[in-house]
Amino acid sequence: MTQGTEVETREVIAGPWHRVLEEGVATEEKEEEEEEEEEEEEEEEEEEEEEEEEEEEEEEEEEEEKKKKKKKKKKKKKKLPPLPPLVYRECSRTQRNPVLKQTNKNRQTNPEATGCQKLHQLPANDLAASSS
Repeated sequence: MTQGTEVETREVIAGPWHRVLEEGVATEEKEEEEEEEEEEEEEEEEEEEEEEEEEEEEEEEEEEEKKKKKKKKKKKKKKLPPLPPLVYRECSRTQRNPVLKQTNKNRQTNPEATGCQKLHQLPANDLAASSS
């Protein structure tokens, strides 16, 4: 009978309990595989998120650079303030030479002699004639 009991215990061990153990081991292995797959998926998702964040940061940096360039261009495009009204003065030559001063006074009446340059370009004979 001892042999029978051993066989029976073997049958019991090899019977439904063995199947339960195999199923339990199989389910544990499946669970471990599923957990590993989930972990891998999570890691992939994290990597994708990191890549997306890096891309967003790069895009933001590019946008900032574009804004800076636009600001620089805008600064260059600013208009200069309007020039003050022109003030006509006698040149230093006319201040030192009384004959040229006299011709400057005559310039208002003589339409041909306009501007200080024309007065300076007059020949010496004309200057002497105008002063006398």
